[in-house]
Amino acid sequence: MSILKFQALALPLTAPHRYHIFFLNHTSDQEWVYGMMEKLAQPAMGFSMCCLQQASECRASLTRAVVYGIKHSQKTILVLTTD
Repeated sequence: MSILKFQALALPLTAPHRYHIFFLNHTSDQEWVYGMMEKLAQPAMGFSMCCLQQASECRASLTRAVVYGIKHSQKTILVLTTD
């Protein structure tokens, strides 16, 4: 019997990064963002993520939340819609 080992696609994080991806989006896109985050967090993918709404819960202002998310993430995804 062989045991299959899966390696996540995401590489290990290095300081100062706490997240692989930061999603910057409007609240009307939150359902889509959470769906993407759920898919990317699966063990086969292994990404660590943060979105604007999560970052803003811990920060005093929207500007600080955006700066925190960008500073502590390897990549930032800006979600733009026509709404």
